Amino acid sequence: MKKKIFLCLSVFNIILYLAMKSIWSGIEGMFGVSWLQFLLLGLLVAQVVTFLIFIMISKPLAWPTWVVGGLSILSTIVLGYMLYLGIGSLRYILRSFVLYTLWALCIWLFYLIVRRGLRLGSKRQRAVKITLVSFF
Repeated sequence: MKKKIFLCLSVFNIILYLAMKSIWSGIEGMFGVSWLQFLLLGLLVAQVVTFLIFIMISKPLAWPTWVVGGLSILSTIVLGYMLYLGIGSLRYILRSFVLYTLWALCIWLFYLIVRRGLRLGSKRQRAVKITLVSFF
């Protein structure tokens, strides 16, 4: 359960990071580090991939989950501070956050349709396949 909670927190961090793309140049200029946004993006993607791997492994992993989960919580705090620094652009950040969240929900819904559709009976499975093919 904690793996899924930390995965959701990591996905939230990536969505918040993407929503804050309009203020990254100012934040990099303030700290004087030109590669800060790429470092943070790499860290966030690594957290999501690590939790996906942890969820696929059915063995209980106690300390690795808490280490990466702690990094995820720390990333949330860092992004919250960055959001505080760019509070003047809050309207644009929230609009982007809502759009990226809707995109993430659409991707998750598509994943659920594919995953559940392949487990249904033959008539229902055929209907799901036709629906999926019609999107493309």
